[in-house]
Amino acid sequence: VQYLLEKYDVDIVLCDDGLQHYALARDMEIVVMDEQRRMGNGWCLPAGPLREPEKRLKQVDHILYRGSEDPQHGVSYRSQALVNLLSAEEIPLSPTQLGARVHALAGIGQPEQFFAGLERQGFTLCTHSFADHHSYSAEDFVQFIGKPIIMTEKDAVKCRQFVQRDAWYLKISAQLPDTVKTSVLNLAKSKRQNY
Repeated sequence: VQYLLEKYDVDIVLCDDGLQHYALARDMEIVVMDEQRRMGNGWCLPAGPLREPEKRLKQVDHILYRGSEDPQHGVSYRSQALVNLLSAEEIPLSPTQLGARVHALAGIGQPEQFFAGLERQGFTLCTHSFADHHSYSAEDFVQFIGKPIIMTEKDAVKCRQFVQRDAWYLKISAQLPDTVKTSVLNLAKSKRQNY
């Protein structure tokens, strides 16, 4: 962050998992939790799903719930299209484009949600789950040669050099509450005025 501030005209630095980096100065903290899991068993890693104790939530500016439609606290995802990893071609998210039977792979925390979303779109899946933050290699893709693959955008970033032409990622957009958008914009404006 210090490098960015020294080298570029930066308005906002947005950090994923920055909540645990106490040395990092911050103006706003936003916690995103899964709507269904919420606090889980209430324990921190490795005994539970939490990265910080529950009492830490009293210090943050916004608490959002991924998968919720709540207008004040919900973050929902909207599927937009399939994007080819090699050509960047975009096609509609439809089984008529690729065929109904596809291989779906995900190296994310909750791959079942990704798979369920594709099934709701009418795909018949052969699913392949990898560990969250999996470090992909060419060997992981040998089984997919000549077969259509759909993966998350998070995985696609790490897989381009290993895939063939029939590999796609699901392009999504996050729908944030207006209160959070306004809060972030107001923070950016106030910081800009102080310079």
